[in-house]
Amino acid sequence: IGYIEFTSFALPSEEAQKTIRSAIQFLSHTDALIIDLRNNRGGSGKSNNLLGYFFKEKTKTGRNFNRLTNTWTENIIEPEDFFLDIPVYVLTSKNTFSAAEGFAYILQNQHNAVVVGEPTSGGAHLTRSFSLGNGLVGFIPYLRSENEKTHTDWEGTGVIPEVRTEAKNALLFAQNKLLENKLKNANENEKSKIQWLINYNQSKITTI
Repeated sequence: IGYIEFTSFALPSEEAQKTIRSAIQFLSHTDALIIDLRNNRGGSGKSNNLLGYFFKEKTKTGRNFNRLTNTWTENIIEPEDFFLDIPVYVLTSKNTFSAAEGFAYILQNQHNAVVVGEPTSGGAHLTRSFSLGNGLVGFIPYLRSENEKTHTDWEGTGVIPEVRTEAKNALLFAQNKLLENKLKNANENEKSKIQWLINYNQSKITTI
């Protein structure tokens, strides 16, 4: 099982893209991938086109409405030069925010990724500062998104996991879900090893 943690999404850059490509290519040899966003507070919505590794062809994921210009713009994912065709699980917590929520939301609704953990913060609408006079500044939403499949976003609700558990247990839950799937097609020798791992993970899950 591959595992990668993103604690933020950097602005697009050639250096970041090279690093991400190397990491994803290494993880492409695994049977499944867990992406940990539990401590990710967002960043760039483009995420160095990380989503491009999960889509085989050019895909419209939705559109954005800008109140300042009164215009819609389409959100398009360009596929990368190789496709990561393995099951994907995404770990979330109440601290997962903004662009990290958008990343999880797209994978959940348009790639059939399984989200495990806690509902996210619920910050979908971009804000910017506006002068209110008398030295006061307000941060007011000006951009909202609309997903191609759900026709809404995660503002106020957060991304809702298919498997809900405390964030501290999310990794163990995801591992066990993947191991349980693997158990179904394992031979007798593999079954005993996989079942031992499932039991071991279960013993480490905190219920207090």
